[in-house]
Amino acid sequence: MNTFSKESEFEAAVIHELDQRSWGDADVIKNPSEADLLANWTSNPLLLKHT
Repeated sequence: MNTFSKESEFEAAVIHELDQRSWGDADVIKNPSEADLLANWTSNPLLLKHT
């Protein structure tokens, strides 16, 4: 099990694992603001379908 001392280390590990599992085709938002996350969520039809 990995332990992380900084959130940025955790985020980098998650991105790495997603890339390893063929999620690397999509753009990854690094260090997003709340506004970035909301804009990304509202622009994704797959996410909107589940709400």
